[in-house]
Amino acid sequence: MTSRSERLKLARAQQRRRRKLVANAAIAVFVVGAILVAGSATSWSKHRRHRFVQTSSSTTPAPSATLATTTTTLPPTTTTVAPTTTVAPPVTRTTAGSPSAIPAVTVTPTPIGPCVGVPMLRGQPDIDASPPNTKFCLSGTHNWTLTPKAGDILVGPATLDGQDATAHAIVAVAPNVTLSNLTIQHYQNGNGSQDGAIHIADDGTAKATASGWKLVNLDVGFNSASGSGSGNEWTFTGGRFHDNRQEGIGGAMGTNVTVNGTEVDHNDFTDSTYTRRNWSCGDEAGGIKWVTNGMTVTNSSIHDNACKGLWADLNGDGATITNNRVYNNWDEGIFIEISSNATISGNTVTNNGWHNYNGGGSGCPWLFGGGITLNSSDHVTVSHNTVAGNCNGITGVQQDRPDGHPGLLENFTVDSNAVAGPGGVTGVAQDNGADLRSRQIVFTNNTLTNGMPFCGLNC
Repeated sequence: MTSRSERLKLARAQQRRRRKLVANAAIAVFVVGAILVAGSATSWSKHRRHRFVQTSSSTTPAPSATLATTTTTLPPTTTTVAPTTTVAPPVTRTTAGSPSAIPAVTVTPTPIGPCVGVPMLRGQPDIDASPPNTKFCLSGTHNWTLTPKAGDILVGPATLDGQDATAHAIVAVAPNVTLSNLTIQHYQNGNGSQDGAIHIADDGTAKATASGWKLVNLDVGFNSASGSGSGNEWTFTGGRFHDNRQEGIGGAMGTNVTVNGTEVDHNDFTDSTYTRRNWSCGDEAGGIKWVTNGMTVTNSSIHDNACKGLWADLNGDGATITNNRVYNNWDEGIFIEISSNATISGNTVTNNGWHNYNGGGSGCPWLFGGGITLNSSDHVTVSHNTVAGNCNGITGVQQDRPDGHPGLLENFTVDSNAVAGPGGVTGVAQDNGADLRSRQIVFTNNTLTNGMPFCGLNC
């Protein structure tokens, strides 16, 4: 039997072995933990570097793909008498009121908050006492004539009312002026004078000097002649020009003017019964007329004027007329007269021409009164329009027009339009013996419905 002392020695030896094992285990745990931490740090460092490389590479544009050049060969532009036109079965006629069923593409000006600027209390004396580039806040109703300085901003809401006695609301003599949220009405500057309530002198120097105006959300109506003229590079955005006794926008017109999202209606009537034309449509009247280059009318509603809706005249070259609704005008919806290089595309043109000036106010003789009509004009493209229920469809006429340069109906392309009757025709004609077959006049890919005939190149 083992003695008590031997058993104590054995127990102490076993205790020392256990302590050594625990210590060794602790050291092993520490070493393993250190290795794991080091490995994790290395991995995270690599991950961070990887993420950095990713971010860097994502900001480097990929090489651009080089596209093969494609060339479209157009068919010869010589005129062919036989149209490449689809004639569809008759459809129900669009009535005078139906254009409203087609939503207008309009521009709604950004609503303005309370005006922050110089309160205008006295009219022109406030402008005279302030430096250029001043913002004025207008309110109330006033019989004022204002001549802004360069860079001035005039903001309403306010009404300028000439009380059928004062000639002009605004006189343009300086550049880069903004008019916003104003009503301008009842200014009297002579019947048929072509002078605007927003006035600019009709000479090139004045139009160049008073350039770059912005007319935003104006209501201009019931003035004796034109609602507004324009200088060079003016823009009309939103707003309405209506019930002016000669025309909505016209008279003195500068170059490169843009009308965007504007309603122009009920101009050239004697009064608000809208039964009698006020000024001769053989002169100048209606919605918008220009005798200048670079006119753009887009996203606008031109309707119910007692003359033509849109009218380019006397070398009003380079017009762009797109995405408008043009309807219920007494004469042609869109009329290009002795002018060149117009583009007319994407418009909805309905119920125009039924009170045509050339027909004495009833119907439309010959090829006048079209939804879209050219008179002795050249290099015009009419495409992708919807033209329905007008006195005539899409037409062109050649007359002796020595006042045009060149005053020839030629290079006229009518492509991919939908033209509907009833009544009237689509085609071209002359009254001076010209051979239109040699004039590069092409009708192609048009669809004619509801009894609209194509009468060819010598209607």
